[in-house]
Amino acid sequence: LHIRALDITSNVIRYAVTSTMAPDSEKIFLHRSDPSTKLSIWRKLFFGVGGAASVLPGVVLGFYLQIYLLETALLSPKYASVVIFTGKLWDAITDPLVGFFSSRTET
Repeated sequence: LHIRALDITSNVIRYAVTSTMAPDSEKIFLHRSDPSTKLSIWRKLFFGVGGAASVLPGVVLGFYLQIYLLETALLSPKYASVVIFTGKLWDAITDPLVGFFSSRTET
């Protein structure tokens, strides 16, 4: 199946579904969310815990990288900041580019 979002408003998503077996058979669907329904605190908590496994290594690395650069590599705080800022700057440039290309890639 190939799913393609057509429009997204505050509580309605319109999307098209095409079968890979029959490419001419595109069907349009609407999904309406009820804005009055709230997620329970448990659902929010478990949703957040699922992302912790991918975020935690980066947080730990970022925390200990400063200590390593200052105390083990004996860099001055100025150069340690340049090293960390260079990585953040690279992410700020490449993340939107990767998002742009991945959004336009047909698989």
